[in-house]
Amino acid sequence: MKKLEELDLSGTSVESLSPALQDLPNLKIIFARECEHLEDVRYLVGLEQLAHLDLEGCCMLARFPDLSGLKNLKTLNLKGCDSLESSETFKDLQLDELTLPEHLS
Repeated sequence: MKKLEELDLSGTSVESLSPALQDLPNLKIIFARECEHLEDVRYLVGLEQLAHLDLEGCCMLARFPDLSGLKNLKTLNLKGCDSLESSETFKDLQLDELTLPEHLS
C-alpha cells in the first residue's frame, strides 16, 4: 500500500479522512467527490506528494487545515463545498487550479 498513488473515495459515506493516510507517502491524487458526510480532512497535511485533491460536493466540509506544506499540490476542487467557512486557507497556495464554492468565489 505504501506505493499507492491514487485514492478514490467518491460517493462513500466517509466522515473523516483517516490518519492512515500518513502511511501513504506516495499518494498524489485523492478523489472524494460527493462524500456528503465528510467533515474532517486534517490528515491531508502530511501528504507531501499530493498534487491533485478533488472534494467537489463535500457539502458538510466546513473547515480546512493549513495546506501550505503541500508544495506539490497543483489542483484543488472545492466546488459544491457549501459549508466551507472561509477561503483564507487557500490564498497563499501556489496552485495551477483552484475551484471554490460559489459563495466564496
